[in-house]
Amino acid sequence: QKITRLLLEAGANPNIVSDVDFPRYQAEGISGATASGREKYLPLYFETQRAPIEDVHLLLKYGADPNQILKDGNLYLAVLLAAAQSMAVLDRYESDLDSISRIKLLLEYGLDIKRQTQIAAITNPICGAYNSSHIDTVLFILDNGGDATACGEKLVAWINKDLARKINPS
Repeated sequence: QKITRLLLEAGANPNIVSDVDFPRYQAEGISGATASGREKYLPLYFETQRAPIEDVHLLLKYGADPNQILKDGNLYLAVLLAAAQSMAVLDRYESDLDSISRIKLLLEYGLDIKRQTQIAAITNPICGAYNSSHIDTVLFILDNGGDATACGEKLVAWINKDLARKINPS
């Protein structure tokens, strides 16, 4: 975090798209890196997915845009997707894994949940949270304006069924 802070204080752009080499993370199954291990990433997306929440806050404080969506091939990488799946990715590395607290932080800095949930099903934050078994996160995103229609009819039906079961367990 010290190096990141120094770079940001010196004027580094927290919204710059990075071409990152991910062989270690690819081998550990952490990222969706391509076979070459290289992938385009936004610092806020990467940090929201894998770093302590203090690092996410640091980037936001220095101007990282929580609404920036990176198109990489057929994938749309939304910061909200990283937050929604953070626990699934990090549970063996970090103790600060609360997806909802990450989303709340992003909301404080102007995250537009509706816009970020209108992207393709494969990278839709609601689909990602649901596929990671984060029903509370799905509910939180929906309660804050999220749109599940991009997930497709079948998945929306499953989500609705599981949410109904969570709300009325009997």
